[in-house]
Amino acid sequence: MFFDSSGDEETLKMAGGASLPGVVCSLERLFTSGSVAGLTEAGLLERFVNDRDESAFEAIVARHGPMVLGVCRGRLRDPRDVEDAFQATFLVLARRAGSIKQPERLGTRQFGTATRVALRARSLSARRIATEVLSELVVETTQADVSSVFKTP
Repeated sequence: MFFDSSGDEETLKMAGGASLPGVVCSLERLFTSGSVAGLTEAGLLERFVNDRDESAFEAIVARHGPMVLGVCRGRLRDPRDVEDAFQATFLVLARRAGSIKQPERLGTRQFGTATRVALRARSLSARRIATEVLSELVVETTQADVSSVFKTP
């Protein structure tokens, strides 16, 4: 630890740059709530819903993220669409976490959600590509028509 005099007041900082109040808050949470390492799906979900515990949500993402990413990659070609579908899957979980009736089946639920989100993204992507191709054809046709009208003999 060292004193960092920045501005008017001196603050106690850890060697890694974390402030002492932040470290104390993290330690307090660890000792009052405990670690998330050994919790079941239901326990993690309960902590996230009741306490808005970010570490519980991070643990859920760490457990199910690789599977969700695999589902998205298997159904989508564009890496940006894969990322969007991955994030959307966990956004759905964050929004609906309180209404999950069988938390022990969270993995199955995430698989289904990832599948539906990825298929929807693929459909929207195909529609977007079709619209772009159609608009290019319209522009090319219009330009050809205009040039033929103004052609002088």
